[in-house]
Amino acid sequence: MILRLKIDYRTTWGERVCVSGGLTELGEWNSDKCPEMVLVGGETWELVLDLPYEEIPSFEYKYLVKNDDGSVIWEFGKNRSFSLASKKYEILDLLDSWRSGKETENVFLTKAFSDIVFRRTDRKPFSMGRKKVTHLFQVKAPKLAANQVLCILGEPEALGAWDLKKAVPMSDEEFPLWKVGVKIQKPGPVSYKYAIYEKDSMEFIRWEGGENRVSYAGIESNPKRLVVTTDAFTHQEDELWKGTGVAIPVFSLRSKDRSRGAPGH
Repeated sequence: MILRLKIDYRTTWGERVCVSGGLTELGEWNSDKCPEMVLVGGETWELVLDLPYEEIPSFEYKYLVKNDDGSVIWEFGKNRSFSLASKKYEILDLLDSWRSGKETENVFLTKAFSDIVFRRTDRKPFSMGRKKVTHLFQVKAPKLAANQVLCILGEPEALGAWDLKKAVPMSDEEFPLWKVGVKIQKPGPVSYKYAIYEKDSMEFIRWEGGENRVSYAGIESNPKRLVVTTDAFTHQEDELWKGTGVAIPVFSLRSKDRSRGAPGH
């Protein structure tokens, strides 16, 4: 199987983007042995590996930047993971977005928000289904209310051809990560955008901010190829989350020795 990893990252002089992971070809998490990616144009870095299928079904990886001075910068967050349970694919393209620790949305990835504040009890299971999926889209949208669902719309017919009534709902099984698999037969770049809908009625609520997104997966159309486009977050910068809480002075909390927790002692 051909494994291609791509990511956009603006480097400065002396920096190289690398991939580290559990595979032997990725250095087995040894940053000194992980392979360097190749700059293929603009800010896009690519790594192509020809691997036995047995090594592909489930593996973890993560991007890092090495500098000539020996310093290393890892991307933010947990290890990336990917699982592929079918042998029907011969080419796997992973199109990723760099995860920055400076993103304000990172705070909403904690369990305090995902399991309590924005808790979702009736989650939609994710499945590749019986259809021949060619593209898998996934993105984090942690601030959606329980009565809202994230959808994707785009230029190809498989993504609704920009018709608001044909939006494709995404799975929240791994919330705050949303994902969906579709079959796109048209070769070339895919133009798309995320939108928020009311969960039960599927009434359109609003688009995400920013310009249309584009997934540059190449011009080839191969039924045995799977393109996985992973975006960092939906563009919802205009929505400031507000919450309320209770402030408790630490000195007012009682300890086992009650006298220690009382003022004046």
